[in-house]
Amino acid sequence: MISPLQGAFMSCLIQAQKPRSILELGCYIGYSALWMAFGQRNINDAYLWTCEKDARVAQTAINNISASGFKDKVSVIVDSADTVLSEWDVNNKLDLIFMDANKSAYKRYYDIIMDRELLHSHGQIIVDNVLFHGKVHPHTSQTTQGKSGIAAKLHEFNKHVASDTRSSQVILPLFDGLMLISKA
Repeated sequence: MISPLQGAFMSCLIQAQKPRSILELGCYIGYSALWMAFGQRNINDAYLWTCEKDARVAQTAINNISASGFKDKVSVIVDSADTVLSEWDVNNKLDLIFMDANKSAYKRYYDIIMDRELLHSHGQIIVDNVLFHGKVHPHTSQTTQGKSGIAAKLHEFNKHVASDTRSSQVILPLFDGLMLISKA
């Protein structure tokens, strides 16, 4: 789950950039979806889809979104991020994708997004947890080979995106790290 600072940042970014179509990968209880919906509140025809594979948790998100007043602008898809990305209609281009699902699958999600060209030409991806408690930074005492589990996967993801000529990116050290990725 994102921090309040990350939520406020994303909401402000959305207000400034005015993305009309947003897909969130990893909804959990709907907290980040609500921050993004708040950022979209004055954008005509704006819509946000968010996915959560756990039906019980997704129901909590649906309840939270319904109680917030954004139920007409947000849909919760009860399915995995892999399935949503693989089955997304390529003609329904997205302005923004927020990744906060299975951290070990970030590289795969990114490649599906870029390979299937799911973003508009001006589209962006925001990725949460890219610094993972400070364990991902290349100057930590651990070598890349010594990193374990999620930190190693996120380190690989960060290097993969940095070397991809299809995009440009920056990592912001907000809470656990946000990466902003723009199509090149």
